[in-house]
Amino acid sequence: MGFVWNDRNGNAAPDASEPGVSGVSIQLFHAGAAAGMTTTNSSGAYEFPNLVPGEYDVIRLNVPGLPYSTTASEVDAVVSAGQPSIVNFGVWRGRQTYLPLIVRN
Repeated sequence: MGFVWNDRNGNAAPDASEPGVSGVSIQLFHAGAAAGMTTTNSSGAYEFPNLVPGEYDVIRLNVPGLPYSTTASEVDAVVSAGQPSIVNFGVWRGRQTYLPLIVRN
C-alpha cells in the first residue's frame, strides 16, 4: 500500500495541503518477475493486496504534468506476514536543479 502526492514545495514529505495524484501507474516485481500493476485512486492511494512475504521492487511510472520526483521512483520493499509495507512517492512540477560543471586544467 502507498500514496503518490503532488509535492508542491519539493520537500519530499507529504504535507496536509498537498493532494494525492490519481491515475499513476505503479508496477510491482518479485524475484525479478512482474508481480502486478495498479493505478492510484482519486486520493492518490494504491494497494497490492494478498502479497506473499518476501522482497519486492515497487516502481512508480512517469506522471504526465508532474515530471520530477522528490522521492526515489523505484523502492525495495519487504513484506512480512501480517505487516503492511508502505511505499510513498512524491512528484512535482518544479524545476530540476543542475549544478554547474567546473573544469580545471
